[in-house]
This record gives sequence, C-alpha cells and structure tokens, in this order.
Amino acid sequence: VTAKATDPSGNTSDASDPKVATDTTAPAKPVVNTDLTGKAGTQPSVEVSAEPGSTVALYDKDGNKIGEATAGADGKATITPTVAIPEGNVTAKATDPSGNTSDASDPKVATDTTAPAKPVVNTDLTGKAGTKPSVEVTAEPGSTVALYDKDGNKIGEGTAASNGKVTITPTVAIPVGNVTAKATDPSGNTSDASDPKVATDTTAPAKPVVATDLTGKAGTKTPVEVSAEPGSTVALYDKDGNKIGEGTAASNGKVTITPTVDIPAGNVTAKATDPSGNTSDASDPKVATDTTAPAKPVVATDLTGKAGTKTPVEVSAEPGSTVALYDKDGNKIGEATAGADGKATVTPTVDIPAGNVTATATDASGNTSDASDPKVATDTTAPAKPVVNTDLTGKAGTKPSVEVSAEPGSTVALYDKDGNKIGEATAGADGKATVTPTVDIPAGNVTAKATDPAGNTSEASDPAKATTGADTEAPAKPVVATDLTGKAGTKPSVEVSAEPGSTVALYDKDGNKIGEATAGADGKATITPTVDIPAGNVTATATDPAGNTSDASDPKVATDTTAPVKPVVATDLTGKAGTKTLVEVSAEPGSTVALYDKDGNKIGEATAGADGKATITPTVDIPAGNVTATATDP
Repeated sequence: VTAKATDPSGNTSDASDPKVATDTTAPAKPVVNTDLTGKAGTQPSVEVSAEPGSTVALYDKDGNKIGEATAGADGKATITPTVAIPEGNVTAKATDPSGNTSDASDPKVATDTTAPAKPVVNTDLTGKAGTKPSVEVTAEPGSTVALYDKDGNKIGEGTAASNGKVTITPTVAIPVGNVTAKATDPSGNTSDASDPKVATDTTAPAKPVVATDLTGKAGTKTPVEVSAEPGSTVALYDKDGNKIGEGTAASNGKVTITPTVDIPAGNVTAKATDPSGNTSDASDPKVATDTTAPAKPVVATDLTGKAGTKTPVEVSAEPGSTVALYDKDGNKIGEATAGADGKATVTPTVDIPAGNVTATATDASGNTSDASDPKVATDTTAPAKPVVNTDLTGKAGTKPSVEVSAEPGSTVALYDKDGNKIGEATAGADGKATVTPTVDIPAGNVTAKATDPAGNTSEASDPAKATTGADTEAPAKPVVATDLTGKAGTKPSVEVSAEPGSTVALYDKDGNKIGEATAGADGKATITPTVDIPAGNVTATATDPAGNTSDASDPKVATDTTAPVKPVVATDLTGKAGTKTLVEVSAEPGSTVALYDKDGNKIGEATAGADGKATITPTVDIPAGNVTATATDP
C-alpha cells in the first residue's frame, strides 16, 4: 500500500515507500451441495459452495484429490472428477489467493447401488464334468465372482483383477449340467447370473470288478457284489451277453445285484454306465461253474411196438441239459436239448432196436446224470416188402448172386416160383442183402421176404422173373420230374423217374447228352448236368442192363430268366466322335450287344463270341458324348 501527495497547484509527489497489507485468514469451510447417493463409480458434476475466487479441491475417502475448480463471484464451484468417485466420504477444501486453505467440508457419502454386469464364463466345459478344471470368468474388476453348479450350489470363488479376469478352481468336481457365475461388487451389489456353460461328461467309468466268487453258483440266483463308479448303473451279463441283472452303485462304489434268472455256467461280467450314458469296458470275468449233476431223466414215451422205427421220444430232464438216448447195447441213438419246460423230444438217428431204451442228461458244465429207468422198445411191425434188384433175365438154371433191398438187420429169404426157400442173407446197414442161391434158380418168378430180429416177416417182394433167354424189352419212357423254369444257364440237379437199374441219359434241345445217372431201386435217378443247360427242351432216355433203350421222355422246357451282367465298353473313344471307329465290348458270350449314343439311339450291334468279346462297327458317325452298351441273351 503506497501514498502520493498532490498540492493545490496540481503537482504530485513520488509514491511513498510501500507498507505491505497481508491476508492470514483462511476461507470458511466449503459445503458440498451435490447428493452423491448412488454416484460411487461414476464421474458426476459436483457443486461446492466456497469463498468466491478460492480454488476448491475435491477429495475421496482416502484423501486423494479427485478434482478441482474455482469458485465464481456467486461462491459456486462445479467440479467434474478426474476419476470415478470411490465409495465413501467425499470432502472439499477452499484455498484463497493468499494460499490460506479452509478446513475440509462436512463429508457427502458416495454410495454404489448398481449391480455389476453379468459375468461371462470363458472356459469350455465340454467333457469337464466330474473334474476340477480351472474356470476363467470375465467380470467387473474388483468384484467377487462365485461359480455355481446346475443346482445352484456354489462350487468356487475368486476376485476379478483390474483386467476383469478371474480364474476359479472348483472346490468339488463339477457335476454334469449348466455352470454359471455371479459377480458381487464391494458394495454388495450382485449381478445377474452369466449365460450358462454346459459341463458334459465324455469319460466312461473304469471297468467294474465282480467281487463274488461264482464257483458252483451256476444255475442259481446268487446275489453278486460289484465294485463300480459311485452312482453308475451296473448291469450283469452272462456268457452270451444277455443282461441278467442290474443295480446302482452306492456312494461307496458297491452294488449287490440279484440275478433275474439262474446264472448260466460260464463267464459273468459287468458294465457300468454313468448318468451321462458313458459305458465302461466289461469287467474281468468271474466264471460261474456248475458241479451238480442233473437228476436222472424220465423217458415218457411208451415204446411198445416202436422198435424198428425212429419214433420221437419225449424225455423229462433238467431244462437246458443235453439229453442223450441209448439203445439196449449202450449205443447213443439220438440227442436233443431240454427246453425251459424240462421237455426234450429226441428223434432217433437210427431205428430203435428192440430192448431197453434209457436216457442221460448232461448240463452245460458237463455234469451227467444217472441213466433213466428203462423203457422197453418192442417190435410188432413187419418190415416193408423187399425189392429184388438183380435182373434175372437169362439167369434161370444158375446160382447168380441176387441183391435185395430190405430193412437193415433183417433176414432176407429168397423163394422160387413154388415158394421154396432157395437162399438167405442178412441186410446190412445200407439195407442191401446179397443172397447166393443154394440151388439153381428155376425159371419163373423169384421173390424175397424180410424177417426182422423181433420175428416180424414182411410181405413178399414184387417178383423178378428168371428166364432162360435174352431181354429184348425196352424200359418205359422216363419222366423228367424237375421243373426247369428259370434253370437254363445253370447245372441244377435233375430228378428222373425210370426203370430201376437202368442208365438214364439227359439231353438238351439239340440232342446233346448233358448228363447221366443210374436209377436206384426206387426208380429215381438224380442227374447233375456236366454243362450249363441250354434254353429249350430237355429230355431223358433209359437204357436197361440188356442194352434196351426207352423212348425219349416228354420234354421239360429249360427257360432263362436271368439278365446278363452289364457289358464293358473297352475301346477308348477320346477323339473318336464323328467317326465310325470299331468299338470292342466285353459281354456275356453269345449275347447280342447293342451300342447307343448319348441320346439312347442304337448306333450298332454285334454278337459276343465265346471269349465274351463283341466288335461293333457303328452304322453312323459316333456323336460326341456318352456311349453305352447293353447285352441281350438268347
């Protein structure tokens, strides 16, 4: 502060030496006018009332300056914070131009009422169910992030770093199903749940262990203990892979399964399937063994009069056992398996001999029962009448060997025209008896009778005529019995009815012999052609041992209903469009091969030779495009 003096004449002095006026009074403490409720975490404009011209500074709860402005002439300063206002007290101080600073204002509290945005679970949880994988979540920095399973159970927690990332290690194995996260800020505001990530289980359980010893347990429903993954469904299987029981493994990994059927002898295994449908490998097998022989069977069928027949025999035995039938000499004559009803029907493989018939039952483990009480097979049926096979033309007055077909094991007697027995022999297992007469056979009819071991005698055979001259009578014409429709081009077995003992020849439509066989005692000859039968008539002739040949049979027509395989065009037609290049085609020998252009127009034709090759000269220039061929058989 200085002074100057001006006299009446207007003359002014120099200024006085100054005296300094100083300001040592601090401004009054400011007032924060703005309500900061819910403004934490934001940068709102904050109005402060303070000494005009003073510099007003804004402070957070920790005393950090977060903004500044100058109070206008109206004593108002509007401050925009330079950072988001932290939660807590906000105060202001005013500093006048002399540097005097006021006390801090009464605080205004900045509160946070805004929930964080919902987090994002970044980690793919495919195949991670049942494990404790590290799970990365993106959330509001500083928020506490909780991880939840599908049932809303918290399974882990962490704090999001300044980059908004948190890695959470679950405290338990993650269950199968949705996994979500929520973020809670320091004010206790909690976000919505994140979009779920699905934890799936693609790992099969470890193979179970069958703990129960099954020795001697086959054929029973013994409870079986299995160790398996807790919570898995455990299925029990027999040796054939049939499921025979099921249960769920408890939290201790144990399950006791009671089979729904008797356990068959053989390997027993288990498989475990977890709730996600993953199935384990089969357990190491436990062997169910059976050491108990079946009870002796009962032969139910009355065998009176059944000796010499193959009458089916019903036997009651242990279900599933193999039932064997035996004759009086202990020879096995048939076998069958007893059904679930304990019944086995055994069809003998040979005629049942007269005498005791018994049965035994053998279970799947090889245990065999005692023999059943016997049933006696008696024979009251005479054998069928025999057939004299030998041609006796010109044999009168000699002792030729005479072959007779008769019931195996029967005694065959040969008789002359007067009923005198002139020889005897036993028919073998093949039903053939060769009788050498004890005297010269008289001219006239010769017959045979068969007597079985039970004493039942057959009717006399049809007579064979013993003559002293040659045989000049041709056989009757044969009959081709087999239907040859669709058989052309094949070698089917052809049955022909003809005179017993005659040689039967088969002929194609051109009279070529295509097969030959001898008619048996039943007058049947089965001929397998030596070549594929051509399409057309097939006939047969019969020639007897004296060389007399019958007329040809009525024809049977062999037809062909099978299309040839598709041909192959062998010639490369690159650059051949517009020419009549010869085209080679491979096709069924003898078939007519037609060549077609791209529009299906026939442009040539030829016949495939015996080598299956046809060479076609096109009738027109080949158009550009696809060329194909078809084969048509005769």
